[in-house]
Amino acid sequence: MRAALLICLSLVSSSCASLGGKDCTIADWREAGFEDGIAGAPENAFDRRCERCATKPGFAADFTAYTEGRAAGLAEYCRAETGFSVGARGEAYHGVCAAEDSVAFVAAYARGSRLFELEREAAAARIAASDAEAEIWRTKRRMVEVQARIAALSTDREDRAELGAELKRLRKSLSHSEPALPAFAERRLAAERELAGYRETLGFQPPNAGTAIPALASF
Repeated sequence: MRAALLICLSLVSSSCASLGGKDCTIADWREAGFEDGIAGAPENAFDRRCERCATKPGFAADFTAYTEGRAAGLAEYCRAETGFSVGARGEAYHGVCAAEDSVAFVAAYARGSRLFELEREAAAARIAASDAEAEIWRTKRRMVEVQARIAALSTDREDRAELGAELKRLRKSLSHSEPALPAFAERRLAAERELAGYRETLGFQPPNAGTAIPALASF
């Protein structure tokens, strides 16, 4: 590890040979820094790049170029509109913005994060309601099948007894699941109302709003 850090901090030429690894083939360290900056990568992104690649033959890092590129990337990243988008996608904020930029960024990030949470809850409520309805439908369909087999002349006494026990279990299951449907529906409606109300407070329809549960992203 010590050797890796010495290589990274040597600030040698920015050109690197092809090292057989995607992350270790960096021809332009300024561009690498810009990519990390505009993505809001944590402060240790440079060290992580070096730790992965320092043992590769010919690896050389240019910390100065990387830092310049990262600063340019952060200038693009640390904007209020970006903060909102980052929060709305459910991504983490790693505290990389300077004090003068962080106030507006963090406030917008909080609004976006709230939108993300409400969208996720609304989607989860819709899925839960849909799953409950589907389970009831499957239970009723199976009940019809069981009843048909019980009534069939070809069904012997032993099978008929087993089918009768299954039908009893299905009816008991249905007696519990059907009364729960209104609660699922109410949860869905409440979540959708809250989401709609919050979107109104934002004053626009975010481009990433949808029905699917957003995926969390992290570095």
